[in-house]
Amino acid sequence: MARTWRLTHEQYRRSLTELFGVDVDLDDFAPESGNGNFVNFSSTSFVRQDLAANYFKTAKAVVAKLDRQELARLTSCNLEASCSTAFIHELGRKVFRRPPPAELVTRYQAIIDAATSSEEAGAVETGFRAVMVAMLNSPLFLYRTEVGAEADVDLNRFELTAHELASALSFSLIGGAPPAWLEELADEGALRDRATLRDSVQRLLLEPAANSELARFLTEWLEVNDFDQVIKSEDVFPGFDAIKPQMQAELAAFLEARGQQHNTLSDLLIGTIPEVSPALTNYYFSDPSAPEDTSATSRAGVLGLGVVLADHAKSYLTSPTLRGTFVRKRFFCQEITLPENFSPPPLSDTEVKKTARTTRELYEQHQADPTCAPCHDLTDNIGFVLEEFDGAGRVRTLDTTQGSAEPLDLAAELTSSDVNRPLSSLSDLNAALSESAMVRRCLAQQAFRFYFGQSEISSSLPPIVAGSAAVEGSTLGALLSGLFTTESTYLRVREPSL
Repeated sequence: MARTWRLTHEQYRRSLTELFGVDVDLDDFAPESGNGNFVNFSSTSFVRQDLAANYFKTAKAVVAKLDRQELARLTSCNLEASCSTAFIHELGRKVFRRPPPAELVTRYQAIIDAATSSEEAGAVETGFRAVMVAMLNSPLFLYRTEVGAEADVDLNRFELTAHELASALSFSLIGGAPPAWLEELADEGALRDRATLRDSVQRLLLEPAANSELARFLTEWLEVNDFDQVIKSEDVFPGFDAIKPQMQAELAAFLEARGQQHNTLSDLLIGTIPEVSPALTNYYFSDPSAPEDTSATSRAGVLGLGVVLADHAKSYLTSPTLRGTFVRKRFFCQEITLPENFSPPPLSDTEVKKTARTTRELYEQHQADPTCAPCHDLTDNIGFVLEEFDGAGRVRTLDTTQGSAEPLDLAAELTSSDVNRPLSSLSDLNAALSESAMVRRCLAQQAFRFYFGQSEISSSLPPIVAGSAAVEGSTLGALLSGLFTTESTYLRVREPSL
């Protein structure tokens, strides 16, 4: 659809680095939303007042850091008033990722002309710097546009302009502005040729940044991009805060080994998790009921990662519901929605009864309400299989959460899928997921959401169909290539039909 799409904080940071060779601290920037999807969703990316102030402050700081020689190297102009028009055109072309509009050139020229008329020392250079600050606060820099040419404004179905297409490909696949070769293709108007488009996608996927962007997608897909904020009760899970960095290192090592473009979906789902450190291994087996043999675990694949198990749990307990909902949502693309005007009773009401001997029994009592059962049957039967791992991801054989030491009951039934079967371990669940066509299609849907920054109107959209077909028996790189080599890459509508 037609839209403007704000740069993510990371894309903004990287754009400034590529333009001016400076790194910027964005710690004061307002957190990004995504509303439970992906942080780059165009529908949740707005410039509110506090963020506008962040942008202005950052632009002034970046420009102030550049000395006169650094400024002069940005264009062919030597910062003399006589070449100010060239400065505006050349720098605007870099900052806006397209030739600057005539009306903006006029405005910026007026700023430099006003400075030129001043007799104060350094006034002309101040004018050039003011133009740079204005450019960095322009929507043409802060946003990617996908609105088409002015001549097509009345058309419901339209094509992206060549430079919009170049930005769409580059920011989506490598997380930054188009490289020079891609800009040249845009200038030539060659990108909409299907062969050129396909070759350009493949060339972008060869960039090291493409694997970094893939890792970003996988991290957000697993909903662990905010793992820094996960808090656990130190009384229940001693040592968790100290080991969190090692868990994040384990995620990075796993994605480096199993989440590259040459890897497959099966690598993600059943691949061996690299050992990061003896300290982390010892932590995973620090529960008193953990087996002495550290190989005696079904931990494998993304669902066996400590960050995933710990993030999708409570601060003091596991949560079969949280874990099962996560799998349904992210692996099967099944949204769990509550009936209208219904509020589920809090788990604390069930905990007060103190009749459960295990977390499983606690949740089974909670779902005994007929109005709760339909959803909990979907989610908790997946979550029960993961009870082998406590709320911090540690291996255990006994559940002591309700005051006694009880053997774990991991038996469950996977339903409402294309691979329905009994489950008794994470290995069983991983095997089912790796065989599922629903999971392959869902991964293509999730990739579409991240790389296109929007929800799909239908799972039959050409990029999703092509991506789903590509990932079956092939690689994650083939999935990305499939997403971006259909006509949906450059065709848009003003008002999508529902």
